[in-house]
Amino acid sequence: MKLLYVYGEDYAATEFERVRDAKAVNPAELWQWHKASPDNHYLEHFDTDGTRLFEYRALEFSDVDPKFLEFVRDDLRDYDDTKHAGIYVIEGTDG
Repeated sequence: MKLLYVYGEDYAATEFERVRDAKAVNPAELWQWHKASPDNHYLEHFDTDGTRLFEYRALEFSDVDPKFLEFVRDDLRDYDDTKHAGIYVIEGTDG
């Protein structure tokens, strides 16, 4: 399972969702770009005015039950924390 872990300062995950929904970033492309640069521990995404919106890491795990991720998202995480960090499943990527 391929995941994009988005985190950062205040409202980083909210900002990621905003630019994703506006089609300003493509999560699958971010994942591929990060995996192509394995020396990077994290990457940053900046808005057009130079404001850092969020940092992200591409992660890959085998045999993760999607129900487990749903459980973590819905039952273990605090709602306020979800504004600042999030886990997003990447589908349709290869390699």
